[in-house]
Amino acid sequence: MKKGLVAIYLFLVSMGLNAQAEFIHSQDWEAIKKMAASQEKMIFVDAYTDWCGWCKVMDKETFSDPAIGNMMDHLFINAKLEMEKDELGIKMAKKYMIASFPTYLIFNSKGELIFITTGFQEPGEFMKTLFKLLDPGNFVRRPGYSDNLNLEYPKFYDKAMGENGKRKFPKEKELNAWLDEHRDLTKEENWTVYRRFVYSMDLKYSDLFWQQLNELDTLYGVDLVNATGETILGRMVQELAKQNKEKDFEQLIAEKGPLIGIEEDGFYYKTYFYQKVNNWNRYGAIMDTFYSKKGMHNPEWWNSEAWDVYENCPDTNVIKQALKWIDEVCAISGEYHHLDTYAALLFKDNQLELAKKKAELAISTGKAGGKDVKGTEQLLSKIEEALKEKAKLEPGPKK
Repeated sequence: MKKGLVAIYLFLVSMGLNAQAEFIHSQDWEAIKKMAASQEKMIFVDAYTDWCGWCKVMDKETFSDPAIGNMMDHLFINAKLEMEKDELGIKMAKKYMIASFPTYLIFNSKGELIFITTGFQEPGEFMKTLFKLLDPGNFVRRPGYSDNLNLEYPKFYDKAMGENGKRKFPKEKELNAWLDEHRDLTKEENWTVYRRFVYSMDLKYSDLFWQQLNELDTLYGVDLVNATGETILGRMVQELAKQNKEKDFEQLIAEKGPLIGIEEDGFYYKTYFYQKVNNWNRYGAIMDTFYSKKGMHNPEWWNSEAWDVYENCPDTNVIKQALKWIDEVCAISGEYHHLDTYAALLFKDNQLELAKKKAELAISTGKAGGKDVKGTEQLLSKIEEALKEKAKLEPGPKK
């Protein structure tokens, strides 16, 4: 990390300047690059759309933060581009296949894309992102991208990158015909189009990706290439789950996972697969192993898994595992939706008295926080009905 930049940042924050990040709205990319070069700064592009709600939240809560603004203004020429209306924004969106918002593109002063991050980030989280940009070791070279913003793409790609609500996607036959003739993914236009349709293309074209993986890493950056590979691998896993091919699945993860940096031995793919094929015993064993390594690393994720167990799992042992997860989640946060999951799992496990108490606590917590608690109220009604039925079956006092 550059110690000088860190020192300057700390100095700026200590001054307590009441400033938010200053953005320019230029459509002249060459002028923006010249400005960055003359001031020895990077270029930060806030890729947004008018309809993007989280883009507005980012403006209101993060870019307006004085510490964030001071640091951004020191490091970057900050530019805002409406990616569906601005001339430069449209060109950028097509070139780098930006289809989700907000996305943040960081370029060096030469206009070379060196870092990408996405989504709403609260000030504390975004500050961590900015600190990464103090270290050139975090920059990614992408020599496969030319400096040409006027590349020719197939018409169906242009339509698929249109305005939200007006996008049109090609029919399978048209896309397949194009892929048959454009198999070299090292070419910029081919790579860009391939990424756009990686969610919907025929999986027979996944071989193009795996065969050219090493070259793609070098040309377009491991981050973008791995993300594309994860999507392809996920789709392949979905197909194997539909066919209940466990052996083929395990082989796929073992062979392809390491190629795209899949961590934890393909854990997330495995939990998905074994849920889908209803092998809950295997799912539970994998979850136990992961928990022993990671613990309660992400309460929201564990809550989500516990809810999946509630909705889908008939295995009593796994249900009891999930109760342990959600108990720890609630000990950490005790938020409404966590308590709701706890009550639901207790109900599923037939712990009716405790389920009633947790449901009542969830409802009171939710109401205090202004949440919609109708779902939990319906759950409570089911619990109370089950308690009545249970009472009918219990023997009365001896006469």
